[in-house]
Amino acid sequence: MAVWSSAAFLGMFGDPYLRGTPYEAGGDPQALLGALSGFVKLLQPQQTPSTEDEPNPITFPLTVDQDRVLQDTLLPQLAFCGQWTEKGAQVEDAKQFQSFLQEWKAVLSQLEVGKPTLVPGGYVGNISTHTIIYIAEKTSEAGEYSFTVCNKGPGAELYHPCRVEGDAEKIRVQPCIQISAIPTSRFLDMAFWALLFSLWVRKPPSEYHRVETIYDVLLPWLAGDKLLPLASEISQQHAPTDWTNAALGGVHTPQRSQLGFCKSIVEAVRYLCLRSGVFTNDEVEYAILYKLRYSLFQQVVQDLVIAENPARAIPEGTLEKALGVLSAISLQDPLQGTHSVSAIDPDAVVGIYFALSTSDPCRKFTKVLAALSEKLHASNKKFIIIVVSVDKEQAEYTALVEHLPSHSWLIVPFAEVETRQQLVQIFNVTKVPQLILRGPDGTILTPLGKELVLADPVGKFYPWTGEAFNLPKTIVSVSESRCIAMGLKQIGIKTLKHHERKNINGLGLSHINKLMSDTDRLLQVVGVTAASDDKAKPKTATLDETFFFASHANMELLQLQGKESEYAGNASELDTPILGNFLDVPERVTSIPLAVAAFVRQWSSQAANLTQSGHLRPYVCCAFTTLYFVLQLQMTHLKYRV
Repeated sequence: MAVWSSAAFLGMFGDPYLRGTPYEAGGDPQALLGALSGFVKLLQPQQTPSTEDEPNPITFPLTVDQDRVLQDTLLPQLAFCGQWTEKGAQVEDAKQFQSFLQEWKAVLSQLEVGKPTLVPGGYVGNISTHTIIYIAEKTSEAGEYSFTVCNKGPGAELYHPCRVEGDAEKIRVQPCIQISAIPTSRFLDMAFWALLFSLWVRKPPSEYHRVETIYDVLLPWLAGDKLLPLASEISQQHAPTDWTNAALGGVHTPQRSQLGFCKSIVEAVRYLCLRSGVFTNDEVEYAILYKLRYSLFQQVVQDLVIAENPARAIPEGTLEKALGVLSAISLQDPLQGTHSVSAIDPDAVVGIYFALSTSDPCRKFTKVLAALSEKLHASNKKFIIIVVSVDKEQAEYTALVEHLPSHSWLIVPFAEVETRQQLVQIFNVTKVPQLILRGPDGTILTPLGKELVLADPVGKFYPWTGEAFNLPKTIVSVSESRCIAMGLKQIGIKTLKHHERKNINGLGLSHINKLMSDTDRLLQVVGVTAASDDKAKPKTATLDETFFFASHANMELLQLQGKESEYAGNASELDTPILGNFLDVPERVTSIPLAVAAFVRQWSSQAANLTQSGHLRPYVCCAFTTLYFVLQLQMTHLKYRV
């Protein structure tokens, strides 16, 4: 997948632009997993590659203490959060959810004092979804804990402190709020964790999976039945003074698009860095967050270079490594004869074909490839196919190879599991069918062999090295080009800000300007194709659970054009009814039947007035929603007590 379609890229660059588009994936666990894995990869302490002979003027120096926080806290916690995101996404039923909770309970019991733990969360409802990252931490050996909510999306503008700084014309929100001094009895109560995780793990989505459940029900209970603003303020007052103002008191622009799968991670990263006391906010902005954006944009340039010449996607020496792996085994033909790689004619066009028997796209393409092979064989043209099955069962493997042509097709035996796995890793195969072609000169002809075969199914232009045939290129759709354009604009804005802060010098500005110019040039060379005209992208089956964003042409048309009021209804002129006295409700009840009785008595006393005024339905819905979660919390609590 090109970097401009990745969760990390869309999350880091797309907030001002992607509202109301198909690229929003607020609470999708696969988007969260993609963003987490992208952050871990990009934050690895590696030398930033230079595209010129001179040293790269953009550097991200870290002190010894900062590097220790990165290695010992930040990267491990991002990886840990990704592992639990993947586990949560795999939960399908109540039994699996029970096992998930039991495993999480063991993690909670092993928390060490002073070591924060990133917890994936949020909600997946019928109408909206959102990702929130929580940070759980054991704060003392006496058995006290803290719970931090990292969120500047839905809910933050209502429940988090907000502030207007200086003469700014917008309200900024405090992304992180914390509940501290939580006793063990509450923090380790699995009823709380069961409801918290069920909001995004439980399937199918529910209308009760919403942000109000987190902020109005679960967090106040965790705070000891205190009002959430009061509990958060108390936590800030008791937090260490050397980092609380930066970690908990900083305010930032609220999230505009449904990109919580990335924005919540950014705030969790910021919190962990500032909490350590070895980073300033400016250092986090540059050494961590700008590094992410810069690395992503470098990858954009590299992917556009690959789009222009797809053979560059395979690093030098990869083909030799793969042939070395194949030379260590005996290949089979469909008639069970054995062959070796060394016996293949060096002048032949060789294709390494990754396929899956249960994949319908693979079955269709295999027929096309076999027909091409037959035509070339009849013309005495050298065309060899080495089949690498990714099937997991012997029967599936047999179904794949039993109808293959008996000539010019060699197969990696099913028993050679390690060899097949190595080849998948060497070529970084993530989807099938995939055909990688070696040309007559012994170099990579193209990794887009599938597209080449579909463009020339009769082999008219064999061996596909002449000027009469244009090798297939990666297609960039209109929507993808707009994603690249928004990244181009954002990297320019962020670079100028860091230049003003003296983090980037003049040479750095020139370097970024060259990257931006290269991007424009390469985009013009590659060209842009409307999604409706994209006929060169046959369907594929993915080998791993990755999140794909659908490509849509003219996505800007999805935005309203300033005429929203034409579709709005008239405001109701009915008087707001006077509600009954809630002091008549008992202060506490000792059983679920008593709670139901008190609820029915209170609401039945005013149902007639509410019906006459037309306000009955919303209040009853709100009341029953509240009662539902109270009963759920009590029943879950009793279940785990038993």
